[in-house]
Amino acid sequence: MKTYTLYIHDRRYSAPTMDFLTVAGDQRARELAVQRLASSPHYTRAELWEDERLVCELDPETPPDQTGV
Repeated sequence: MKTYTLYIHDRRYSAPTMDFLTVAGDQRARELAVQRLASSPHYTRAELWEDERLVCELDPETPPDQTGV
């Protein structure tokens, strides 16, 4: 299992919300990040990190197969 850090940017706040995901790999972490981003119309962007490695950046317009994972 790997632990990822998910930063959700919300248009209502100046700083992103940080969350942690512990999952088997990049693909599952990306799926959860996509779901989280879609869960509010206020969310503008998501960044998914594993330690110092940027796994992917998402925005509401990013097609699921265009996330770089």
